[in-house]
Amino acid sequence: MKECAILLNGELSQLDSIRPYLSRVTHYIAADGGARHALKHNLSITTLIGDFDSLSTEILEQYRSLGVEIIEHPVDKDSTDLELAVRLAHARRAESIHLLGTEGVRSDHLLGIMTLLGHSDFKECRLWAYDAAFDAFPSPVHHLAYLSSYHRTYEPPSASDAVHPATW
Repeated sequence: MKECAILLNGELSQLDSIRPYLSRVTHYIAADGGARHALKHNLSITTLIGDFDSLSTEILEQYRSLGVEIIEHPVDKDSTDLELAVRLAHARRAESIHLLGTEGVRSDHLLGIMTLLGHSDFKECRLWAYDAAFDAFPSPVHHLAYLSSYHRTYEPPSASDAVHPATW
């Protein structure tokens, strides 16, 4: 798997703006409640992972009946559903991982996302987080945080960009 997208349980208002960046995605993984985005936006997920505390039984059974790979973890665990999904994609040799549905998350989840972007376990793959709420990277519309090894730079956004890359 070269390109993978992970659907999270936050808001996903920017999907139309970032579709061009997802053109090479071959696998969609839903982290728990992120599965609702797949249904809403007609995205075919290959794997559903998490403790399923944010997902209705009906949606879980719907994916089970479709033959989607389901990996269930206990609620009492040391990793977030997002981290489990990123580790799965990384173990399956994803070179780029796109995080979708990160808008409107709680501040502790946002901190977790930012920490995960800089985690040394994933330094050989690219993690992309798309979110209209990352105030750390000022932009009029959307932001794209991209991790590539430990090289840190910032590309100023152009006025015509709908998604602005920030690399660090």
